[in-house]
This record gives sequence, structure tokens and C-alpha cells, in this order.
Amino acid sequence: MGTGKTLLLHLIYVLLLGGSIAYLNEFRFDESIPNPGNRVGYLEDVLIKIYGRNGVEWNVEGKRLYSIGVDVLMDDLNLSSEEYVIKATRGRINRLSGKGSIEGKVEIKGEALFIKTQKANIDLKRKKIWGSGIIEVWRYENYVSGKGYEIFLSPLRVIIKEVKTKHDA
Repeated sequence: MGTGKTLLLHLIYVLLLGGSIAYLNEFRFDESIPNPGNRVGYLEDVLIKIYGRNGVEWNVEGKRLYSIGVDVLMDDLNLSSEEYVIKATRGRINRLSGKGSIEGKVEIKGEALFIKTQKANIDLKRKKIWGSGIIEVWRYENYVSGKGYEIFLSPLRVIIKEVKTKHDA
């Protein structure tokens, strides 16, 4: 009878130990996931200049900036170059590659150009923006909408899949 109780106690001990290890592994995993809402450190009203071969190529402004390793996460993002202004509610950009994503009321403005979408990928070095969502483009008097797109800013080229157009005479 003593062996049965000992075996039962060992079994309970092993189960508790396994549950504790699983809990601690989950806890450690959750801590490593970046969550801007839980972070204490951030900067407000930030301006970052991105330099290229010809000097300043982009000014990156944001209401709040969080640094996550090599990525920068910004609220109320405003990217501007000599030719374009890109606005979004939030953006995440890799400081080394210049690649990232922007989302929430994304607007791209240039000379006689206005583009709207909700989410886009961006490559600041190649001056390319792309996505699979709905896009609306106004260029001079013309309006084009569609779903799925690639935008090359220099020289300007907009490729839209599933296109709908409206031209004013």
C-alpha cells in the first residue's frame, strides 16, 4: 500500500513540475513579444532624417516612436521627400533596410497626385509602395480605383490590378 501512495505522490509531483515548466516557458515567450501598449519607453514628436547619396532623401515624423530592435514603430506617421508626402496612422520601418509597412488612412500626395489606401508595404530606398488592398488614385482630372497595386515613386509609375476608372472630359 505504501508503494501505491508513493507512486501517486511522484505522479502528482511530475504533473505539477510539467505544468510549472510549461507556464514558465509561456510566460517567457509572452515577454519577448513587442507590444507598444505595454512598453514604457517612447519618444514623442519625433523627426528623423534619412540620408542617401544626394543628402536628405526622407524626413520621417511621428507623434510617438517606439524602438523595437532595428525596427521603428511610429504613431501618426508622416514621411516626406522633395516630391511626396506619405501619411498613415501607424508605421513600422526597419532602420537598416528602409523597408516596412504603414496602415490606417494611408495617403500619398505629390504634384497633381493623390492616393488613398488602408495598408501598404513600403521600401524607402527603392521608393516603392505596394499592397493587396483597395486603392484609389486621383491624377489631374482622372480617377482610378482597384485592388492590388505597386507604386514606384521615382519615376512615377502606378500599377493597379482589378482596375475601375473614371475619366472627366
